[in-house]
Amino acid sequence: MWHLGWVTSESTFQEFFPVFTDSDGRSFDRTAHFLWDRLLSGALEIDTVWRRDDRENLYELHEATAQKAGLPVFERLKAKHEQFLAEREKNGRHHFEVRLQQLNQIGLPEVRRFRQRQLELERATWQQEIKALHTVRPSLNPVILIRIESSR
Repeated sequence: MWHLGWVTSESTFQEFFPVFTDSDGRSFDRTAHFLWDRLLSGALEIDTVWRRDDRENLYELHEATAQKAGLPVFERLKAKHEQFLAEREKNGRHHFEVRLQQLNQIGLPEVRRFRQRQLELERATWQQEIKALHTVRPSLNPVILIRIESSR
């Protein structure tokens, strides 16, 4: 089971997905889901815990397969993030447009100019926040690595 995270300064999108590879390095998506369901239902027993060196070797062996299997998950998270950003930017632009219209309707000219400067400072801060949201730190980490051996 692998964890793919998509972290920004303000939010986190994440998904978990199973990966199964045979000893030849071939990946089987349906088998991964079947085995994960069996493990969760208690139909599979774990009888041995590996040494640290064995776990690291298994991780290195299957990391590339997990990256390939996680590509659709990565694309989904990327699309969610882009949709989130588009909505935030749209709402922010609308917010500042409405506030500017309101500021221009009432008050003395000096007061309006002062409020407009304040609004521009708020807009600049908001734009920096939006820019920070564009910086993403994706991560791919194993949650659990299991080696299945035949009982024959």
